[in-house]
Amino acid sequence: MNYKSLAAAGASCLAVAALVAASANPATAGRSRYAGTITLGYSYTDFDLQAGPNSTVGINTFIGSGAVVYNVEGNYNVQGDFAFASHSPDNSKTLGISLALDTWTAGGTFFWRDPNVGMLGVDVGYQSADVGISGDGFRIGGRGEYYCGDHWTIGAAAGWEQVDFHSISRIDGWYANAQVKYYWNDRTSFSLNGNYYTANVSAAPINANQWSVGLEGEYLISRDTPVSVYGGVRYGDFNVNFTSHDPTDWTVYAGLKFRFGNDGGALVDQDRNGALAATTTGLAQPFQM
Repeated sequence: MNYKSLAAAGASCLAVAALVAASANPATAGRSRYAGTITLGYSYTDFDLQAGPNSTVGINTFIGSGAVVYNVEGNYNVQGDFAFASHSPDNSKTLGISLALDTWTAGGTFFWRDPNVGMLGVDVGYQSADVGISGDGFRIGGRGEYYCGDHWTIGAAAGWEQVDFHSISRIDGWYANAQVKYYWNDRTSFSLNGNYYTANVSAAPINANQWSVGLEGEYLISRDTPVSVYGGVRYGDFNVNFTSHDPTDWTVYAGLKFRFGNDGGALVDQDRNGALAATTTGLAQPFQM
């Protein structure tokens, strides 16, 4: 992971830690309007180039993220969040060379939310990628959720993003995703999600799109201990205009999520009164909604 990624992640972690301390302070907790999450996770992706018997590449990804939401007034909220990830191919596989992709994003969401009805918001962010050469750019999009009683949430998001490698190339495209989440009980949830992303490379006639579907589960260890474990599996398919082979991938992932600001609440209450999960940004986010 490069220095810029470490610096951004460290600064964000310090900011989140300060807010955790403030929310835990008995003198301020009663009037605190903050809530948030800190997440650490790992995923393994089996990426098949579909170009022969030895065209599979294994990719290890480590990720950390954090988010803090502040209630501005009534149902209006503003959120700041960040995520960083380090993707490393397994050199025992096909490549035989050392490649690594480090990414990080920092942004926020302004949204309206009624915990009994749903959420609507605008999502913006700055993002950076480093794979030997570095680039940066931004994303912007809209998102929403509809709450169907205490057991079901339906969510969707769509937007545009770009990463500019300056004098070399620029990659841009649209993303969209949808999710259905079911709360089995006050500490357990399951979600089914689908994602789509298009990418265009300015320096070459390269166009690609990706779609994926996944299943995820989360378990809140206890309502008095705001730490949950989560894990899931995802299948993805890529279409690239310059090849007749469509690469595919399988990803399994797991992690820990620490929540603060809504201690004692059921998992559905934590989700509907706490920080929003990051939306898909296809290019830069290893975990998708």
